[in-house]
Amino acid sequence: MGTDPSISALSPQSDPTVNIYSAVAMLCSLKSPPSTTLMINGHRVTFLCDTGASTSVIKDVDLGLELSHNAIWVLSADGQAHRKPLSIPTKMTHCDTGRTVTASVIMSPECPINLVGRDLLQSLNLGVVPTPSGMIVIPHLDGVFLTQTHPSIYASLDIDPWQQTPTTVTTDLLMMANNTLANPQDEIPWTGQHVTIALLNPDLDVDFLTAFTLLPKQPFATDFLYTDRQSFSAATVVLPQICQDMFQMKGISVPHISLCKPSARKWKDIGPRLKIASECENWEQGNDGWMYSPGVGLWRVPVTYLFTGQPLVHPL
Repeated sequence: MGTDPSISALSPQSDPTVNIYSAVAMLCSLKSPPSTTLMINGHRVTFLCDTGASTSVIKDVDLGLELSHNAIWVLSADGQAHRKPLSIPTKMTHCDTGRTVTASVIMSPECPINLVGRDLLQSLNLGVVPTPSGMIVIPHLDGVFLTQTHPSIYASLDIDPWQQTPTTVTTDLLMMANNTLANPQDEIPWTGQHVTIALLNPDLDVDFLTAFTLLPKQPFATDFLYTDRQSFSAATVVLPQICQDMFQMKGISVPHISLCKPSARKWKDIGPRLKIASECENWEQGNDGWMYSPGVGLWRVPVTYLFTGQPLVHPL
């Protein structure tokens, strides 16, 4: 049910009016694009062979392939994950070698061409090799072996685009954070602010992914702004109950919006530091409205910004 990051070639770019598959367009531009022909349901079907695609795609809806109840997560060129239906297992015969396999493929009329990916290249024992005149497809006598891993992804509430303009609360929050820092270094721009809900494996977390991506937009609010007054700042948030129940990082983090960090640290370090700070009870009240904890070396102040988050899935 999961997919390799390279299958991004199978999904349209972010502009839906263009409907171009970037890697496919690149392959088609070759003088001799690697192609092969399969017999499917009595039809000879030409495919472009794409070693960058982990799963094969059929765009033709008139081949009589039935849809199964299964689907695959496809990472598109805009970085978003989309659910695409899979066909029922169907017999496919390679016209040159006579080899026959039974396989499910992605059904996507939006794809500009039929694609043989690494799944069928392996099962049909085909290789794609370079020649002076271009890439060609050759049958192998011995087995074709494939080694690959599936990607890690993360589910997040991405702040709604209408709140991502230079005059709205996303920039207000970032400016407030920056104004506390003596040496601001790395920051997440207002266009990328989000709350991470879970780190996932698309093969193992199918039920979670399905439930999460079917959620409507979710309201949430900031709770405290934290800063070390040097290079670190982030805001903890209060999530609606359904998102609290889905938050899978309770042991190492708390729901938050990362804002700024030292260049020497990683973004994933922010969550554990905020968890320690949020559980600390030793806060000293200052004259400027801020509270300071010597134990964690952070200042914090209550802040209330209201946001709307779109449930989305991204590759790590």
